[in-house]
Amino acid sequence: MDFERIKADIQEISQIATSVPEAFQEKCFEVLLRALLGRTSSGDDGEQSDKGQEPPSHRLHLKPAIRAFMMRQGITEDELAQVVMPDEDGDVLFIRKPSGGKVATAQIEWSLLLALRSVIRGDGLEMDPREVRAMCDKEKCYDAGNFSTVYRRPSNAKLFKGPVRSDGEPQSLSAEGEKQLAGLIRQLATGAPV
Repeated sequence: MDFERIKADIQEISQIATSVPEAFQEKCFEVLLRALLGRTSSGDDGEQSDKGQEPPSHRLHLKPAIRAFMMRQGITEDELAQVVMPDEDGDVLFIRKPSGGKVATAQIEWSLLLALRSVIRGDGLEMDPREVRAMCDKEKCYDAGNFSTVYRRPSNAKLFKGPVRSDGEPQSLSAEGEKQLAGLIRQLATGAPV
């Protein structure tokens, strides 16, 4: 067993855990440590030694719709695991979030991330404007006066299959929206500023 590598891995997961919101740091560290311990006990190759075992609890159960999106966009499970993780109730928590910047940009990024959460939960790859408003309000990037206007801009409108209205129905991502979401996942997974 390579103790120096394990030590380096623990330092790395500690850094990752401190990069998430404080409320999730302990859980994030715990999940990542369990993943590390599971990997090292199975021979350091990430493969489980018993093929009949359940998947590790730190991994999301990926349904066909999310797997299809990942295949279309070339997103790996490791990249996804750097951005989201399951909570105890089986819901999806964001490990990494948009770093801020312009309110309009944050709103679109949250729209894409909430579409990701929707498809992981087993719904379509779609965003619900009410859910986006609630998340933007929570993350202090909600602009009530311009919320709907952001979606009417041509560069943003093309990300969705239909027009997004403030209290309207959920809208599926277009092919361009899927591409934009994949780019956002990669940025967040690498820790690059968004």
